[in-house]
Amino acid sequence: MRRKRIVKFTASVAVLLGLLFFSGCAGTTALGVLDESVPQASLSNLEIRNNLRVVLYDDQPVDWYPVGLTNSRVTISIPPGNHTFLLTWEESVNRGGVVWSETRQATVEQECLPGHNYRIYQQKIWLLFFTITNIKVKDVS
Repeated sequence: MRRKRIVKFTASVAVLLGLLFFSGCAGTTALGVLDESVPQASLSNLEIRNNLRVVLYDDQPVDWYPVGLTNSRVTISIPPGNHTFLLTWEESVNRGGVVWSETRQATVEQECLPGHNYRIYQQKIWLLFFTITNIKVKDVS
């Protein structure tokens, strides 16, 4: 009888911990509004997904990335117009049976329209011995 209770308790704790972990994976780091002088209705909303880090925004140094262990995206409101983003991310690379972590980077250009929502994310394609990573920008308005 005591053993049944222990098993039930352990299973309940495991389920609760799993739910807490997975609910935290969808966390968001909100950075607010980049330029307060632009009216709210004219702003474009940008969401940066996964382990991407924006290090340059229109040739200005920034550091936009998810903060914390459970956050998986960053949101920020930016002025409309043509923008250039320099992104970096860590990628595991297998070289001769040894897995290395390398910092990769890509530049993305996007025309952001007022009131639209944009998402920057990674699309990975795994082939036999290597990975192709594409960085995509999608209008999700």
